[in-house]
Amino acid sequence: MKFTLPALMIMAIGCANTAGAMPVESFLMKPTGSYHVGYQDYHWINEQSCPDPLYSYHSSTADYSDNNTKHCRELTARIYYPTLANAETGNEYYPPFVASQQEMMQFIPEMKNEDILQLSDIKTFTFANQPVASDKQFPVILFAAGAGIPSQAYENVISELVSQGYIVVGFNSSFINLTALPNGHVIQPPTDATMEE
Repeated sequence: MKFTLPALMIMAIGCANTAGAMPVESFLMKPTGSYHVGYQDYHWINEQSCPDPLYSYHSSTADYSDNNTKHCRELTARIYYPTLANAETGNEYYPPFVASQQEMMQFIPEMKNEDILQLSDIKTFTFANQPVASDKQFPVILFAAGAGIPSQAYENVISELVSQGYIVVGFNSSFINLTALPNGHVIQPPTDATMEE
């Protein structure tokens, strides 16, 4: 099963409230299911697809991992899974996505700079590298976001699914979604202008 959801902006989290600043510790929505949400990040290079089909649009070597000298297709995935472990505090919301939203919000006249900066304080209810719950087997959902948005932008939806007993594999594909390589380099999704060059 594959879900493709329409683009979703982070502005709806409450940061657009210009009457007052957000609370210092703001969280995404708390999942309602009986499981907590763990995740692990993965990165793959497809050496059967070299160079990347979109290489002609993105020939900068910075947009490929250092060991990807043939400019093969790269894919990152965050696998979310049910866990019984309950960490003290959540993970920070996907920083590359937060940074992209902060950049766009700079152009909203009514938006206060302090509110934009506080987006970096948002926490999720997901916890890295926790043990997988072993009380039963879980169905798997393959989740691919569209419109250049990374899968992590949908953590409210994904966390709720996982808390109800699903494993969700969220994919990000270089040059299709906003993608962060393991070396920290962020690849921006293509624009119409980029594809027409």
